[in-house]
Amino acid sequence: MRPISTSIGFGLFALCLVGLTGCSKTKSNVPPSGQAAVAPHHHHHGSARGVHGGYIIGLDIDNYHAELTHDDKSKRVGVYVLGEDAATVAPIDAKSVTFNAQIDDKPAEYTLPAVVQPGDPAGKSSYFELVSEPLLAIVTDRSGSPNPDVQLSITIDGKPHIGDVDVHEMSESASVQGNAAADDALTWSKAIKEQGYDISLGYHGSALLAGRKVEPAVQITRDGKPVADAKVFNALLEANGKTMLAEEVATVYEPPSSDEPSHYAQGPLKIPPGTREAVLRYRIIFPGGSGERTYDVPVGVK
Repeated sequence: MRPISTSIGFGLFALCLVGLTGCSKTKSNVPPSGQAAVAPHHHHHGSARGVHGGYIIGLDIDNYHAELTHDDKSKRVGVYVLGEDAATVAPIDAKSVTFNAQIDDKPAEYTLPAVVQPGDPAGKSSYFELVSEPLLAIVTDRSGSPNPDVQLSITIDGKPHIGDVDVHEMSESASVQGNAAADDALTWSKAIKEQGYDISLGYHGSALLAGRKVEPAVQITRDGKPVADAKVFNALLEANGKTMLAEEVATVYEPPSSDEPSHYAQGPLKIPPGTREAVLRYRIIFPGGSGERTYDVPVGVK
C-alpha cells in the first residue's frame, strides 16, 4: 500500500462505530430540563484519525466510509474507501472518485483516479489519488475562502454517494492532535419525556457559526437503556420556524462509547452566512409503529 504522510490531526479513533457492539457503557448523560450539558465527542464522522492517519468522512451509505489523506511535499491528495468499521479497506469497482468544491461561489471539480493497492481484487480499487496543488490547498483549508463547500462523490455498486468534507474542522482539529476538539463537543439543549422515552436534543459543537455546518444530535433512551431502532431526521429553519434554511436529512445511530452516550447524528446542516437566530427541527419516528413527533429548538448563531 502506498505510504502517504499527513499533517491532518484528529481525535482518538472511535472504537465503537455503527453496527459494532463491543461497547458496554450505556450512560445517558441527559441534562435536566432546560439545562445544557457538554460531553466529549469522538464519533467516526469527520472527527477521527483513520488507519492511514487521515480524516474519516461519513458517506450517505451506512456500510462504507472514506478516509482523506494528503502529503504536502508531493502535493498528493488520496482517498481510501473503508468498510462499515471505518478501519478495513473496502475495494470498489469505480475507476475514480471526485471532489466537488465551491470556493468563493466558484465551482471546481477534481477527479482522483484509482491506484490499485496490493490485495485489491481484479477490477477493484481501495485507493484513489491525485497530485494537485489547488486541491491540496482546498482540503487543508488554505484556499483563502472563508466558507469553502467541499463534497466527496463516490460511485459504489453503480450508485453515487456523497460525503461532506468540513475543511475548517480538519484544520482546527490539527492543532489538538490526540485530544477531542472543543468544536466537536456534544452539547445538549433540551430534555423531553415522551411515551416512556427520555429524549435529549442538541448538537455537536460549542457554538453555532454562520456559514458553517451544524451536526444536530438526539439521544433516546428507555428505562436507562439506549434506543437504537428509532428514525431521526433534522432540519434547519429561520427563527420564525417557517422558512427552511436547510432541508431535512436523516441521521445515523451511534452506539455508546467510553467517550460519549448513544445518540443519533451524522446529518450535518449548512447554516447560511449572516444567520444570527435559527431553529433546529428534530423529527422522530418511534419504534414499533408508535407514531412520530416533531420538536423545534431555537438556537443562537455567531
